[in-house]
Amino acid sequence: MKKQILSALVALGLTTLPAAAQQESDVMVVFDASGSMWGQIDGRTKIEIARDAFSDLAYEWAASGVNVGLIAYGHRRKGDCGDIELIAEPAPGSTARLGDLLQTLTPRGKTPLSDAVRLAAQTLKFTENAATVVLISDGRETCGVKVCEAATELERLGVNFTANVIGFGVNDAEAREQLQCLAQNTGGQYFDAKNAGALADALGQITALDTSVAQVQETTMPMVALNVGIIEADGTARPVQVSFVATNLDTGEVIVLGDLRDAKEVVSGLSGELREGRWNIEAISAEGSGSIEVTLSGNRVEVDVPFAAFPLDFTLADNGPYLLGIEQTMLLVPTANIQQNIQLRVAMFPAGTRDYGQRMDFSYRFGSQAGQLLEHRFDSPPAAGDYDIVVMKGNDLDDQANVFFRQTITYASNIEPSWLGARQGEPGALLAVQISGVTNAFATLVLQKDGNKVWNSWFQKLISDDGIFMPLPSEEGEYSLIYQYQNAAGDRVEADFGTINVGAVVLEDDADAVAPPELIEEPVEAAALDIAYTCDQGLCQQEAPEFDLSWALPGGWSAERPFYYTTAGGVEADLPTMNFYGPNGVTGEFSVTLNPRQWLQSNGPCFYVAIGELCLMGTFDGADSSAFNTLRTSLREVVLSDETLSLDDITKYFRDAQGGAN
Repeated sequence: MKKQILSALVALGLTTLPAAAQQESDVMVVFDASGSMWGQIDGRTKIEIARDAFSDLAYEWAASGVNVGLIAYGHRRKGDCGDIELIAEPAPGSTARLGDLLQTLTPRGKTPLSDAVRLAAQTLKFTENAATVVLISDGRETCGVKVCEAATELERLGVNFTANVIGFGVNDAEAREQLQCLAQNTGGQYFDAKNAGALADALGQITALDTSVAQVQETTMPMVALNVGIIEADGTARPVQVSFVATNLDTGEVIVLGDLRDAKEVVSGLSGELREGRWNIEAISAEGSGSIEVTLSGNRVEVDVPFAAFPLDFTLADNGPYLLGIEQTMLLVPTANIQQNIQLRVAMFPAGTRDYGQRMDFSYRFGSQAGQLLEHRFDSPPAAGDYDIVVMKGNDLDDQANVFFRQTITYASNIEPSWLGARQGEPGALLAVQISGVTNAFATLVLQKDGNKVWNSWFQKLISDDGIFMPLPSEEGEYSLIYQYQNAAGDRVEADFGTINVGAVVLEDDADAVAPPELIEEPVEAAALDIAYTCDQGLCQQEAPEFDLSWALPGGWSAERPFYYTTAGGVEADLPTMNFYGPNGVTGEFSVTLNPRQWLQSNGPCFYVAIGELCLMGTFDGADSSAFNTLRTSLREVVLSDETLSLDDITKYFRDAQGGAN
């Protein structure tokens, strides 16, 4: 990265840095413990190989005085994108314990590698200090975060942030590109390790990077005193914290000048000194950034760095058309951090107006985190029609630099609220609340069982930073969902939202699938199929290397191209899905699916194999049973034994699932 010389300067004592920046020997290891780490290389699991390699490396780091911390993900819960744990912070003595800590990790879940690296950067205080992260991963990001964009953001915000990345046993080209992008966009290096030996070599090279000392030529140029401050751009408020970094445009020398941490300091600026010459001075903050090129000479120079907040936009959960005549709650989500010192107005206007005087209702919004759900209540407009929700600074609707968001919503009379959410969930789980028409803060959701109330809550109390959720009962069964609210006439009325089923939910391996909607089987049109594999002989050995899949396809059978399911929230599944069809194709009465997205027990049995679950559906005969066993064993089942399932075994399963019907 462009500031890598900084670590060499510190090591040689050739520059003076704030005490908080004297942490060049701290490294954070981010360790992939997702379910795919059970994959094998040369007869050993990836997790075993990685544990041993990092344990050996810990001794070298400890001998070199490097303090190493550990963050792991995917090791506690299956399908949870929030399963990221800071196990140990970098500290004297932490490095020697690394091997023991790694032995406690058991691969289970998803691959939220971007958020894990972000946590590592934040733990190392990367906006104040140089920060080095070492990531080992065997796959792609599976939690919806754009890896390259996340890396660019960390590079922009960090004083001297570097991520060195090892792709271990990565066979997927897209996954490799993601990992390479993470390293390249932060000035780090990417290492491709196909086996245990290559992993050891890669770790050895990283050790050399983290403990090496570069030679920097001293200069005798005279020093220039300076005072560095910022000038805020339009639409930008004064940041609460800002750091300054100077890069010599002729030598590449990088100097951390220091940081400002409160209003008085930010206003007065930072005093320091640099050698005469051409410099690029950057202002870096969690709220924005800016830079300026200057030529320094003479006794004292004032430098004002242009500073702009990061681009800000919002999304609005449009639950309209909204019932006219009552207060409604609008829910906004910012795409970037809202500055602490900025004062925004969230207001309602007649659709399309440019006249601020037509403002109908508004509230203020101050600093908030990106992705946080923000609640704003609005009184009803006087008439049905279209209205705009606007987020702005100041009162000029034509000033695009200060109008951050504008979206049209609709109000209507005689609207009945309706339930748009899932109708099935696990006992004790949280169910996402989705209601159209009425989002009044004091409307009440009520769960009943057999006519008796078992739970109720105001709509307002269900709103959290992460979304709107209602807790489901711990007892399985069918519950009635009632919505009580005040209509435009002031009367308390009820809407029947139907039933919610608690229990017997088959979840996809996805953090967004806390309570998936009911499975609705629809006819599959043959034209929509993507048949990529067929077999015209007794048995055909086939493979899809990009998905790390191989199988034996029975004669007369066909299969669609594998793919990764992606949820509406943009989260991609860890394991591929694939459909197999018998001799009669999709119109036949028997089919096999690898890793179906949703599956009800009554559809048919599922059996664990090495790359997920293999499920079968439909009526069949002995030949179909034999074909299923061929697929099942060729997909390298790991949980069940290698015994062959008989036609009677499979028939018994269907009878049990259907209540014993003959």
